Amino acid sequence: AQQGSYAMASEYLRGLSPSAADLQLRLLGAGDGSGLADAVDFFAAQVGSRADYELTQALLARFFKIHSAAIRADAELSARCAALREEQRAAWSALEALFHEDLALLSFLSHMQG
Repeated sequence: AQQGSYAMASEYLRGLSPSAADLQLRLLGAGDGSGLADAVDFFAAQVGSRADYELTQALLARFFKIHSAAIRADAELSARCAALREEQRAAWSALEALFHEDLALLSFLSHMQG
């Protein structure tokens, strides 16, 4: 059920203009702040699924720029962000491995032509 709502949220965010996405990210901090925790969970799921990598990275950068003070002030949010950081590292490691494989293949193929 959670993945379904994350898929809908991801689809919604993909359709927004940059300024509308920025507004939505800013609104997450309104009220009791539970929106921030939900957003961190959403981003962790997105990073873990390896879906919409570039969009997720752009939104994450903006999210942290907007809400970094609130996150630092809340121990639970900080812990969730630490888990998100580990997801980020794992996702980057997988992507980096693909880059290295592609570079090795390109190198091999370029030597075959010469």
